[in-house]
Amino acid sequence: MLKDFTVIEIRKRVGPMQMIIEPKRLRFSRHVIEALEYSPFVHFLINARDKKLAIQVCREKGRSGHALLQASGGAGAEIHPRPE
Repeated sequence: MLKDFTVIEIRKRVGPMQMIIEPKRLRFSRHVIEALEYSPFVHFLINARDKKLAIQVCREKGRSGHALLQASGGAGAEIHPRPE
């Protein structure tokens, strides 16, 4: 019945996505957290050759998973390095 149709994606506009790198933590704007769908944990992936960083959502804290700590007031989130 819906033979010659193509699926389209409707994308929601989001505000500016920012990651702030500080000496002891990474901070993310609220828009980044919304785009990650409030995931409790993330993996960081890096492409050193092309100098790109990716953030992958994960549902549990594995060996390389980092917890996103929600900031009060819904302003964003931050990640602190794990103690070694």
